[in-house]
Amino acid sequence: MAGILLLGLSLGLRTEAQSLILAGLMAPETLAIATLCTLGGLGLRFYRSTPLLSVERENPPLSPVDLSEQANAEAILRDNEERFRAIFEQAGVGMAILTLEGHFFRINQKLCDLLGYSRLELFTQRYHDLLVDAAHDDVDALAQMLLTGEQSSYCAQQRYRRQDGSWLWGTTTLSLVRDGEGVPKYFIGVIEDISLQQAAFQEREAAEESLRALLNAIQESAFLIDTHGVVLQGNQAIAQRLQIPLKKLVGSPIATHLSPDIAQVYRHQAKTVLNTGQPSQFNDIVEGRHYENSIYPISDRDGHISRLAVFSIDLTESKQAEDALKQANAQLLDKVAQLELRHQEMVLLGNMNNFLQVCRSVAEAHRMVADLLRPLFPHCSGELFRLNAIEQWMTQVAAWGEPHTSQSQFPMQHCWALRRSQPHWGTADSAGLLCPHIHRDQSPAESLCLPMFAQGEVVGSLHLSSHIAGSLDEAKQQLAHTVAEHLALALASLELRETLKTQSTHDPLTGLYNRRFMVEALTYELQRSQRHDLTFCVVMLDVDHFKQFNDTFGHDAGDLVLKALGQLLRQNLRETDLPCRYGGEEMVLILPEMDCSTCYQRAETIRHQVEALHLETDSQTLNGVTVSMGLACFPKHGQTEAEIMQAADTALYTAKHKGRNCTVVAGKLSVAGRLPH
Repeated sequence: MAGILLLGLSLGLRTEAQSLILAGLMAPETLAIATLCTLGGLGLRFYRSTPLLSVERENPPLSPVDLSEQANAEAILRDNEERFRAIFEQAGVGMAILTLEGHFFRINQKLCDLLGYSRLELFTQRYHDLLVDAAHDDVDALAQMLLTGEQSSYCAQQRYRRQDGSWLWGTTTLSLVRDGEGVPKYFIGVIEDISLQQAAFQEREAAEESLRALLNAIQESAFLIDTHGVVLQGNQAIAQRLQIPLKKLVGSPIATHLSPDIAQVYRHQAKTVLNTGQPSQFNDIVEGRHYENSIYPISDRDGHISRLAVFSIDLTESKQAEDALKQANAQLLDKVAQLELRHQEMVLLGNMNNFLQVCRSVAEAHRMVADLLRPLFPHCSGELFRLNAIEQWMTQVAAWGEPHTSQSQFPMQHCWALRRSQPHWGTADSAGLLCPHIHRDQSPAESLCLPMFAQGEVVGSLHLSSHIAGSLDEAKQQLAHTVAEHLALALASLELRETLKTQSTHDPLTGLYNRRFMVEALTYELQRSQRHDLTFCVVMLDVDHFKQFNDTFGHDAGDLVLKALGQLLRQNLRETDLPCRYGGEEMVLILPEMDCSTCYQRAETIRHQVEALHLETDSQTLNGVTVSMGLACFPKHGQTEAEIMQAADTALYTAKHKGRNCTVVAGKLSVAGRLPH
């Protein structure tokens, strides 16, 4: 009799028996015996199939068995599975659970989308099957380090084979999950697509290809070497001069292709350039031809010399040819510098986009903007402004460089760029064309304002200025335009994400947290207080005679009372306190790390402030708003969420029967303004 194991795979049929039959795992005239167990928080059901006739012949009919406990366990497992599945499937990166042997155990849709496989296709694969062969040994070694406990996780860049045969570059994070006794259970892997980084790498390769084309356009010898004298790039002229193929020349030390005396001169001159950071020139004679050689240092973004540019000019020809070649070399250096500058700008721009994409809030993005933009615009100061759409005012949210030449707040009409919906550039020579928001006593040599649009709407503006003429040349203006576009989209996306998050957790009328958030917050606070042996309080608050108030003054007046109450609670609670709208006119306050006595005093203060509210509508004055409050503390009045809420609700009920407009502590009665004893 063969045992059959079905791992967490649903075929979407009416019953599990039908699933097994249609999957070919069980014959129609067989009996499936199922066993339920868990692995790493996941529910597994193991099946053993037996011919029905043989069961009847070999064993007497089975007596009925009470399966209620098994049904309850299955319901709990299904609930846990649904929660895990929601988190797993909604992740923005590819995720998979792997067995210790490297088989896929669970896969989210994002991973299927990245690799182009269906779930069933991936279940037939092993993790090794998706990797290039050369990576197998490294992956096995890293997995072994996880199993032995040398590392808890590892992160590496790897190539994965897609279903269509193409390859995906991804950053892989692999972690090992152990049980309570430290025994390895399974791996959890996360794969993030790094196509953008690879695109940047390809852009760099394209820039290097352009550099090679430029070098080959030079008639005289030119090549780049590193600090050890190894040729990085060269043109055909140097290859022809040395009578060696260019492919063989690149990657080899230049000294191996020169005579010993000339090689010694090259080494000495290169060492001098590296030590002084200054270019060096020297002449040499090779086979009767005179050459003037120049070595130039090329520094990286940190100011360290990383490469040397070597140019060799044939001085045998006339002086005119010599002068022309010198000019060509100067132009080439400028082009090389411009190419490297553009490349560095693209890298910095990509870095800015990456940071903005992972920001959690608009405020966090605002704090980072100055540090992200300062390297892009040296010798410039700048300000980022956001639009208040209601008041049509621009407000400064980020600034860098000194001095700041613009007002920190100004109406939209004070910026020519916003009025014309296009970039506006001005100079000190044309002060009349500078935007009105520019300080006249600090007029910059150059000023550039760029409107920021998202979905066709103005969301802000970017202002750059410099007291050094030429700092904002055409290339920098184009870069600024690109930066403004990226900033607008990123900030608009963050604002939309914050709005959606607020709408999902806050009550739209009062601005307080909604009931769903309250339930989660109460559970979290209870667990935190239990772990750290802390106390916290829950206050249930209800507006007295609210139905009668609505019937008398109308629902608009009732809404006004609830809005005012929500604002009062937000203003009079700590940042860590959680005011929530429980339903209707009932509010719940969750007050972490607060004892019963302090909570009572806080509740009484709020009650008196509500009693003093003076509200007015267009047609009437609203007075006499009061609230009743019930107070319960953990762990004194309950050990679970339900017990604490029930205690606070009972106390509120008592406060209502005590005459309203008072605070009652759970288990005791209270008189307004006095702490019960």
